[in-house]
Amino acid sequence: MKQAGTTIGAERGRAVFGFICLQIMLAMTAFVFDLSVRGGDKLVTGLAGLLACGPLSLYFGLVWIFSARHDSGTPGRRRPRTRRWTGALICWAIIFSVALTNWPVRLAFVLSRSALEQLADRVERGGKMGRQAERAGFFHVARTERTLSGSVCLWLDGETGFVRFAPRVSNQNFEMRNVWYGDVLSGTWETGTWQFGTVD
Repeated sequence: MKQAGTTIGAERGRAVFGFICLQIMLAMTAFVFDLSVRGGDKLVTGLAGLLACGPLSLYFGLVWIFSARHDSGTPGRRRPRTRRWTGALICWAIIFSVALTNWPVRLAFVLSRSALEQLADRVERGGKMGRQAERAGFFHVARTERTLSGSVCLWLDGETGFVRFAPRVSNQNFEMRNVWYGDVLSGTWETGTWQFGTVD
């Protein structure tokens, strides 16, 4: 009886620890995805995914997988572990694909482009935003600026956001002091982190 109670306690402890590992892995996946879709530049997203969230998710994912009960003599017992492998592989695929390609912000941009274009057109004509952040599709634009060249900047957080370059302007001749990162999205649009010079 005592041995049976000990076995049950060990099984419950393993199940609880596996559940905690699952939550950590899901949190790492959500963090990297959210970092990208909020307009985070590829450098930061990549470092977060490859150096932090990726290794942690691999570790906790493997712990979660192997915490499942597995009886080689009973084929049905293989299913929980197989399902866990499937779930873990999906999480790992999301983390590493986001870290390498920054695809969530690209997808969000495509779905939000019409609203971003409308806001950029308004800023280009001299329109101003209110004191509150303005929603443009999936993004909350904190502030806007128009450079002397006519390019429009839609800042989401600090100096991170979107730039719609004016004709004959690119990140090669943009009036900037420093460029941390610029990722071409489509046409004249780029996303990343900039520190630029004069604006009007």
